[in-house]
Amino acid sequence: MKTIFKILLVIGFFTIFAQNAKAVDTLNPCWRLLYPHEPTHESYNPDSVMIDTCATTDPGNPVLYAKKWFHVVLPPTALMIPWKSNDSSDYNWRDLDSSFTELRDGFQNIENKFSTFTVKKEHPYQIETSGRYYIKLKKYANIDSVVYYLDLINGLNDVYYDMRAGDTLHPCWRLLYPHDPEHLSYNPDSVMLDTCATTDSDHKVLFAYKWYYVILPVGALNVPVAPRDSLVYRNWTNIDTNFTELRNGFQLVENKFSPFIMRKQYPDNMDSSSLGSRSFYIKFEKYFNIDSVVHYLKLIDGLYHASYSMEAVQYASNIDDKKSDNQNNIKIFPNPADGIIDIDITNNKYGSQTIEIYNGNINIVYKYSYIKLSENIIIKLDLSFLPNGIFFLKNGSKIKKFIISK
Repeated sequence: MKTIFKILLVIGFFTIFAQNAKAVDTLNPCWRLLYPHEPTHESYNPDSVMIDTCATTDPGNPVLYAKKWFHVVLPPTALMIPWKSNDSSDYNWRDLDSSFTELRDGFQNIENKFSTFTVKKEHPYQIETSGRYYIKLKKYANIDSVVYYLDLINGLNDVYYDMRAGDTLHPCWRLLYPHDPEHLSYNPDSVMLDTCATTDSDHKVLFAYKWYYVILPVGALNVPVAPRDSLVYRNWTNIDTNFTELRNGFQLVENKFSPFIMRKQYPDNMDSSSLGSRSFYIKFEKYFNIDSVVHYLKLIDGLYHASYSMEAVQYASNIDDKKSDNQNNIKIFPNPADGIIDIDITNNKYGSQTIEIYNGNINIVYKYSYIKLSENIIIKLDLSFLPNGIFFLKNGSKIKKFIISK
């Protein structure tokens, strides 16, 4: 009986030891989360990036570990994946075309040195062949080491680790407006106000990553027709190669800020004489100063127009359907309308102006630019393509609500 007890005791000891050893080996005792993931307190670490507190001797050069996401840019035909609007599938280096021998050998070496890994397409909705992919390792590895060995792979176009961990929102930044539709306060794109740099309330220092607005020249980026509510994305590399200066300009913007995608504003508009057929929204991967981005976009030779499409508006302080201000007034009639409306604008502002129409979800659905030469002007808009519902018209700081009922 005593012998059996001793055997059970020994088995129990080694079981506990094995469990403890596994727990210690999984995450090094020197590792700590680089930042806690607490978005409500503006601290972000969705990928659980770790800092090695023992190996880090210089706070400016921390020793970091991560499993995901490492970014690689493959040759265009190395990994052919069918187009999907939202593909969450994971792929493997073995799915690479067998003709890319050096590339396959390089990824196999990565697997042997670190761990098995999966590959995910960065933009599965892009119709054209896109070489941008994310890599996720099965185990934690030193970030610099992984990037170093990935960079050694012959045939790989680009390698980098996109740090999503950190105090990614500057401590001086605050939401320009809260996104609280119930109280008529809208900020769907999370536009940020730099409270430290803003010294004049009339000249706010703002940061955003989407949506910048550009109008391309005729023939620069031809996209097949699609329904209006389609999400059609492209990249500056899809711009016709004859537009050399335009392509060079967008490449400089990408180099200065970050990679970006372009979304066609009106996918169903194929009339090249219409500005709407050449209008695109731009979305960056990171936050940047709005004025700075627009400045560099406007420097692109051949670009017809560049601006920022501000969708952050505090409607509550601007909407007034009952009171009238004769010095700065907008009237919409009829209201409700069957789709065609007249806009009576009275103010002392002259020159180029823009009318923006937003739907009930505060997504911009239409833009109209005009030149105002007199104090009063009446503009007729055909919005019959819009569905029934509540809409908002924005002209400068003035916003009016109207209804379409067919």
